[in-house]
Amino acid sequence: MLIKTFVYYLILVLSLCSICGYGILFSNEKKVEIEKENIFNYFFKGLIIITILSIVYYFLIPNNKIINFTIFLIGILIYFKNLKFKNVNFISFLSLIFFSGLLISKTHEDFSIYHFQHIKELTDGYIKFGMANLDIRYFYSSIFAYTQAIFRFPYFDLKLINLPVYSIYISLIGYLILEINKSKNKIQFFHILFLLLLIFKFKRMSEFGYDYIGQFILVYIFLEYIYKNNKGNEFKSKVESVIFFLYTLLLKISNIYFLPIIIYKIINKELNIKQLLLNNKLIIFSIIFLFSFTLNSFTKTGCLNYFIEFTCLSKNKYSWAIDYQSVEETKKLSKLWARGFYHQKKINLLSEQDYNKNLKWINNWYQIHFLPKIFPYIIILALIYLVVKFFIGESKKNIIQNLKIIYFLLFSNLIWLYFFPQFRFGVAGISLLFFLIFSKFLKIPKSYNYKKLLSICIIGLIYFNFSNFIRINKEFHREDIYKFVNFPFFVLPKLNFDEYSQDKIKYNRSSENDNFWRTCFNSDYICVNHDDEIEFKSKGRILFINKKN
Repeated sequence: MLIKTFVYYLILVLSLCSICGYGILFSNEKKVEIEKENIFNYFFKGLIIITILSIVYYFLIPNNKIINFTIFLIGILIYFKNLKFKNVNFISFLSLIFFSGLLISKTHEDFSIYHFQHIKELTDGYIKFGMANLDIRYFYSSIFAYTQAIFRFPYFDLKLINLPVYSIYISLIGYLILEINKSKNKIQFFHILFLLLLIFKFKRMSEFGYDYIGQFILVYIFLEYIYKNNKGNEFKSKVESVIFFLYTLLLKISNIYFLPIIIYKIINKELNIKQLLLNNKLIIFSIIFLFSFTLNSFTKTGCLNYFIEFTCLSKNKYSWAIDYQSVEETKKLSKLWARGFYHQKKINLLSEQDYNKNLKWINNWYQIHFLPKIFPYIIILALIYLVVKFFIGESKKNIIQNLKIIYFLLFSNLIWLYFFPQFRFGVAGISLLFFLIFSKFLKIPKSYNYKKLLSICIIGLIYFNFSNFIRINKEFHREDIYKFVNFPFFVLPKLNFDEYSQDKIKYNRSSENDNFWRTCFNSDYICVNHDDEIEFKSKGRILFINKKN
């Protein structure tokens, strides 16, 4: 157990280095400039490169554990070739003090419902046309799953797929710490706020679905490209902010609510739209992102863009294409869930049409979602702000802020409220808006007591690890299928499946399980998560999947 845990920790450290290595390729800078940069800027840039690489890899070559490990090693070699051992001690220490948050037996609910099996379907060697016919939720599953699929290594198989997800959390913390250390201006204040927020609020892997990692990247975009004074590199900053924003859309389309903030970035200060639109780097990455989205959408559904029905192939002509009515029903279901339709009080129940009419849903949403989930979070934001201002902040003078960005953030949050009113979809926007509103009334300290900051961080780390050690101990004593029997890796229980074979293709169909919902979680073969008849047709490694209604 100890050896496995140490190896898991070591791979986490090397994963951070490997992704940073690919980020160096994104920047294409001179070695002198690379050494001056915040190392975690390369991590976030590396995410873009590794995601693109993973998608290309999926369509060209069957997923292979040795190739995956080779991709991993190449990133490490690039890192050490350019940076030698720079920051390795810091990365190792950071990974160690936050390692307990990664040790999880039961992850979030969606992981066992469809996230894990989606990754598994991407690693069995087939290019599946009509994958959403296996489970309708695959059509909107995050493209980040392709990146996770690369972390299928020899011996470990799929046990390491949470590493790239958790690495985003650790890297944002690392980025904040390094920026605080090198910065002596007002931007420090917001780095300190988010550092404490991440430590005290987001402390376990079970919280980190694709929604949260997208929000972490949005926070990074704001601090690195929008609120930061990029002297001499304003145009480059605008280009990269747009690229990162487009990348977050690729991961989760609900991140579109952040668009007003990107518009603020583009129009703020001197603007040359033509120069921006004709920038080679922006054009190339925009085309790659669009092509990646289109390819993913088309193979899974038969639609070039699953949001637009007329881009879809006819199921009458192409049997593997998805029935678009099921897409519409899923979109409608997601909207109703987000607005709290299914959590109405039994008295005076509204119909679907009446509930969505004239914003009637706001009152119920306020009662069942805002008060229990968002309001307590705002209290946490306020407490962190007050601690930083009055305990850590030292200056009696206040820095006057240019806060016109509040209006753009307000518009951004209104978009979130109308289209995606769930906490996990809007963490970044909510946090930024309230931190900036607080700063409007209480202003920002000019200097800080770093000993006090360090003491608060130490308290936070004790709380972080103590909470996780208690959780881990409880997971060892669980009596259900999530008992921690696979430490330090998440549990992969063997569930009940009905087994079938068709044209030499073995597949499972989900069935009822004791104390568990119906799911394809950890199926040994291709898995169908419904009762409709399925037909498979294969041509080499291309597999066409037809769902017969």
